[in-house]
Amino acid sequence: MVFGHAIQRNMADCNNIWYWASIHHFHMALFIFISGYLAYGKLDLGWLSRRFLQIIPPYIAWSFVLYYWSSFPFSGLVGIYPTEGGPIMSFLRITATLNLSGLWFLPALFALCTAMYLVKGQPKAIIALTVVAYAISQLPFPHGFRFLNSSMSRIAWFMPFFALGYFVARYRNELHSVRLLKWFALIAFPVCFVFGNGTINLHPLYSWGNYTIFMSSDIVFPLYRFIMSLLGIGFIFAVLELLLKVEIVRSVLCYLGFITLGIYPAHLLWLKIGIGSGIAMVLSATLVSLLLSVALIWAFQRLSITEYLFLGGAQKLRLGFYPIRKERKET
Repeated sequence: MVFGHAIQRNMADCNNIWYWASIHHFHMALFIFISGYLAYGKLDLGWLSRRFLQIIPPYIAWSFVLYYWSSFPFSGLVGIYPTEGGPIMSFLRITATLNLSGLWFLPALFALCTAMYLVKGQPKAIIALTVVAYAISQLPFPHGFRFLNSSMSRIAWFMPFFALGYFVARYRNELHSVRLLKWFALIAFPVCFVFGNGTINLHPLYSWGNYTIFMSSDIVFPLYRFIMSLLGIGFIFAVLELLLKVEIVRSVLCYLGFITLGIYPAHLLWLKIGIGSGIAMVLSATLVSLLLSVALIWAFQRLSITEYLFLGGAQKLRLGFYPIRKERKET
């Protein structure tokens, strides 16, 4: 995710870069899949309330920070946000309409959690909800309400991945073939990554009321991107299973996993801080952004108010890499 955004901020022709397109095919689907996996067994009102406190206050707080931080050239956010009606009114408008660069994921994630809570993980209800969301995304909303098109489109696109993660967790003991598919993805994803067509449609399910969209199979069901998302998810899990065998790597990933919610918005603050040009700039900006984000999260964790306001109060691990204790096998 950080690498993909660094490409987007530092390479003007990113839309024509095949590896940027391939990353965008799966990286958000991976986050959604994991969120759905972790939702299994927790679909009650208490869980939804905790998710609200973990997601929505940080969304508002980070929206404020990113909007006013966007004036710094090193953020890569210069010129992204409109200023109609003055800075305060503009900030309130784009926050309410989810039009903040990079932060759409947070309210979208809470919407998916709410949807799953309402349908209680019932497959038929999930399918029906996805179809309804897609139908709403096609309605010709007026200009000021077009955020509803994109919001419903994202629910329709990501709901299957959220549900897939939920059902993989629910039936993990019965899904013996998942392991085989995971190792298949370890080989198939790099092949598609390198030799795939690289076609990307960031918003594949809507066109703001253009009903002829139903006649376009590339947009209604972008099969290549869907397959790449599934292969990307399997590939990451296969790689992680190999990496987790190394204790220091396991410790680092454990810590990064606990602060993912903070890294997601924090890395947007300094995506143009790097050296060199081209891919060298992207790689250095990725590393700098990740390190500065971890440092900022560590600072936020020092105070309860900033931990809850910016991190959702859910990231309790302090800075430091701790070995994960191996569970003792039952005899």
